Amino acid sequence: MRKIKKVHLVIMGAIGLTSLACLADQFVLNIPEEGVMGYSVEGVSISINKAIISLGDAITATWSVIGRPEKVSISGYGDVSGSSGSVTFTPGNVQTISVTATANGVSMTKSTPITLLAMDLNNVTMTLDKTSFYQDDSVTITWDASALSLDSVVLTGVGTVSSKGSITIKPGMVSDISLQITKDGITKTKSIPVSVQAFSIGNISFSSDKTSYLWNDNVTVTWAITGGHPSSVSIAGIGVVSSSGTQTFKPGKVSSIDLTVQAGAQSQTKSIAVSQLDYSSCLNIYNSGGNLPSGIYSLNVNSKLISTYCDMTAGWTLVMRGKGGNTAGWITTAALNASFAGIAASPTGNTFKFADADINAIRGSSGMYRLISDGNISRTRYFPPSVYAHTRPKYGGDVATVSYATTAYAGGRSANSSLLSSGKYYGLTDDQGCYSAYFTTASGWNNWMIGDGLCHSGASPTTFCGGDAAGCNMAMWVK
Repeated sequence: MRKIKKVHLVIMGAIGLTSLACLADQFVLNIPEEGVMGYSVEGVSISINKAIISLGDAITATWSVIGRPEKVSISGYGDVSGSSGSVTFTPGNVQTISVTATANGVSMTKSTPITLLAMDLNNVTMTLDKTSFYQDDSVTITWDASALSLDSVVLTGVGTVSSKGSITIKPGMVSDISLQITKDGITKTKSIPVSVQAFSIGNISFSSDKTSYLWNDNVTVTWAITGGHPSSVSIAGIGVVSSSGTQTFKPGKVSSIDLTVQAGAQSQTKSIAVSQLDYSSCLNIYNSGGNLPSGIYSLNVNSKLISTYCDMTAGWTLVMRGKGGNTAGWITTAALNASFAGIAASPTGNTFKFADADINAIRGSSGMYRLISDGNISRTRYFPPSVYAHTRPKYGGDVATVSYATTAYAGGRSANSSLLSSGKYYGLTDDQGCYSAYFTTASGWNNWMIGDGLCHSGASPTTFCGGDAAGCNMAMWVK
């Protein structure tokens, strides 16, 4: 019931105050005790900016009250002022957001529902492209925890990741792959069990097509690992290989070819014992038999490896080549462009020579020389055994000044002794003067000279030429 307060109002006329008691008429007005306008609540409303949130998310609540409330409060926030407004806050673990308005001891409440996505693993997805694999296999992991507002997401074997993604890793030896989600100090884990097969060596087979070979020869090896799963397979001289295969390579000078299988901390090596045929000349190789083809072979000459062309029709070793027009550096006892010897076209290729010491080592104490000219002039002559000296002048009576038409030393031809006294003829020569030489391997004119063996009045590209002329080519072989 509304309280009424009586108020006495005195109305005075224009007469003096001394007449007040006699003349005043009194009136009584009934006025509400609390004032002219009282408290009231006729209606309330509330709305929120999002109805589905994760634990820890903030919302904005907007309210309105019809009337003049004494008090307004928002659940999860507290008292607010005014008949309308908005506040932003974190509601916590609730199912509704309410506004309550109170007037004269009477309250009116209005609520709106809110859905809280708790840190429920049902809101997290994770898949693997395989759940059974070897310990060195890769696995692709895909996850999505973006429906939750989380402090961190941690993936096994990776570390902190975003709330949604995909990555390929090698998990190794694990029993499961897990995704850990954390919010406000609370951690939950979603795991997928996996089956991982450990490394194992298995059975090893290893073979080669030969166990005895020439220096720098090719060897073909074949291998297979069965009944196991190694972490690595390697072959000495090749490197890491697959679990099975065939490969041709040059093992070099080794006592064995080794295949090593690794399975984690365990390893096993299978070896094939080999030996090298250590030859110092093509004649040595030729005499070993086997009907080998002509081509590039590696020789052990003066404790070093030399590659050159071998003529396997008779065991000749190519030790020198002069290509017309290229005589730079020709007069030397050292090697000149020796790498040119190790190519298939070396018998007709670029200018080169081996060092005098290597030429004599390959030839041996009783080996002969074979000189062949090609290009503009084509002749073949043989010189008997002698110590080769590429820069030493020749004089009459030296066997290095006599050439022959055959290996039986038939059809001999001696150089002119008086011509040799000039000291301009080096190496091997059979020059008789009048531009008649078959071969002079080196001269004081920094070249070689070749001809048809006949006497001429002057030099000509097809009868007698020096190495500085194009097409004036020659090669020297020893055996």
